Amino acid sequence: MSESKVGGTNSERVKSLDFHPTRPLLLAGIFSGEIQLWDYTSPDMPDLKLVHTYNHNTLPVRAVAFHKREPVFASGCDDFTVKIWDYENHSVVRTFLGHQDYIRSVMFHPNGTDPLLLTASDDQLARLWNYKTGECIATFSGLCHYVMRAVFSPITNNMIVTGSLDMTVSVWTYEGYTAQEDTPLLQASNMSSSSSSSSLSLSSSRQSSPCKVNRVHVVDDHLRGVNWVSCHPTQSIIASAGDDNQVMLWRLNDAHTKPSLVASLQGHTTNVSFVEFYPHSDLIISGGEDGRLILWDTTQSSAITYTSLNNRYWAISCHLHHTLIAAGHDGGFDLINVAHPSLHHLKDNTASPRHYNDDNSDRHNVIDIDDGTSHPDTAPILSSSWGQRDPTPVLLQNEIVCIDREDVPPPALRPGFGEYMMSRPELSTPYMKWHTLVTTPIKTLMAFVLIVWEFVLMVNPARITLSYYIFVALLNALLLDIFLHRV
Repeated sequence: MSESKVGGTNSERVKSLDFHPTRPLLLAGIFSGEIQLWDYTSPDMPDLKLVHTYNHNTLPVRAVAFHKREPVFASGCDDFTVKIWDYENHSVVRTFLGHQDYIRSVMFHPNGTDPLLLTASDDQLARLWNYKTGECIATFSGLCHYVMRAVFSPITNNMIVTGSLDMTVSVWTYEGYTAQEDTPLLQASNMSSSSSSSSLSLSSSRQSSPCKVNRVHVVDDHLRGVNWVSCHPTQSIIASAGDDNQVMLWRLNDAHTKPSLVASLQGHTTNVSFVEFYPHSDLIISGGEDGRLILWDTTQSSAITYTSLNNRYWAISCHLHHTLIAAGHDGGFDLINVAHPSLHHLKDNTASPRHYNDDNSDRHNVIDIDDGTSHPDTAPILSSSWGQRDPTPVLLQNEIVCIDREDVPPPALRPGFGEYMMSRPELSTPYMKWHTLVTTPIKTLMAFVLIVWEFVLMVNPARITLSYYIFVALLNALLLDIFLHRV
């Protein structure tokens, strides 16, 4: 594959993906800070065309999400901001300020009518926004580490699920939100803006009518941090993926009973980055830093694995109406066509990647999983009998390259979570805010003084002493701390 990189020259790593539910569009959030909008001509034989590139920042974009009905999408970046974009006019509609650390996930309400946007951040909070008024109507607090993902429940109103690196999956409810008049976001933005600026910055301090938040359930069966949670589209089932190499499935029984563990899927050899329910059949899809993308057939207790050499998987999106899956990794993303509802006929069939070229390079793999045979109807997902089985994936490829994770503590530090938290006081929100607002400017001023001093000493070499070399070392340390902080 070519050395050209997706998303610019800084990084080719795709950290987030999202299909538009009705238009042939795919969003890709890139580690370099760009957002790419792709067009595919046909869901059967997809051919990719880069429509536009948006620059959120020079920092990684870890979250993107289309709105179901309006021509906008949301993005979350490591600059602590969430932005809503008009992808027809290629402009920023609104910018939300309130989180104090990296944004990990963004999600519009799935019904497409409630003006709600859910965000999750490394500041250990998830927030619920009314994106038309700019109000933060709910804050989900009490977690002890990065909130890696927050999602709405598609079948239970006013319920969300979060996954955190504190090794918990939490189920929350929010009360007090009242649906308002369905005014289009772009029209609401025009009415709210009193200036000609196309971007309206909104702070979480605007919270005139907050909702009541309840943390109704907490499950902590994962042995390490939870990276991803997802909800089944029609049943009360939650899936979670963690740094303990496991995918776990949970059944929500009722509001008063703790979710029960249905199954633990073991097939990854290192951190599992994501898990999603395939919306068209009884499949569960997971991907991880071992370069494996596993499609689990829950009715047959079998699986098929696609291995991407030298790439770690980070993100996934499943199309709601077509048999397309997009999976983001270090080298771009794979576009996969799962043409049939069951995989048990494919256990001995290895998918062959086909490379599609654009103006720069053959960046993306398009994989068509289709053996041309008829497939019988499948049973409902997660029947009571299936939950007692021990599914083991059939690994068709086993070339695995394990690389250390780039943005969370190494596994050696994560099993003893309490010790890790004590060794990292900056994980607490007050410390992060103090460090950002106070220490960084002081270090910058000190670095400037040292640079001036070094220039003076270079002009007068006779004045160079041992102190000169000491302060040069301090200067280098300050510059490294300032410019390489949390890269």
